[in-house]
Amino acid sequence: MNSLSWLIYLSDLLPSVANTAGGFAIFLGVTLVGILFFKIMWEITEKTESPIKAHWKSLISLFVFLVTISIITPSRNTILLIAASEYGEKVIESEVGGQVLRILKNKLSEIELEQTRKKTQ
Repeated sequence: MNSLSWLIYLSDLLPSVANTAGGFAIFLGVTLVGILFFKIMWEITEKTESPIKAHWKSLISLFVFLVTISIITPSRNTILLIAASEYGEKVIESEVGGQVLRILKNKLSEIELEQTRKKTQ
């Protein structure tokens, strides 16, 4: 498989990863709210520090990580547009691409001249 094939594969895979991370983030967010509730209740009733405190920072870090992954993962269309842009640029920069551009510019110039002649007549 070439790099374009990998980009097409990733364009299909990454949105699934983002959706899964988003789902886990929602679940973890709801869980964190519940844990916070029980932590507060524990500290009110027991007058001691909750045993959850040791894991609290790691759970919040995991939540932030999952939300970040869910947000910054590009959509399938964006990945495909990037791939098309990269390969389009390679074609344009090639020798054949340069020749095609020159031919197109010449043809457009000819068409433009023809149209201006018709307007002046």
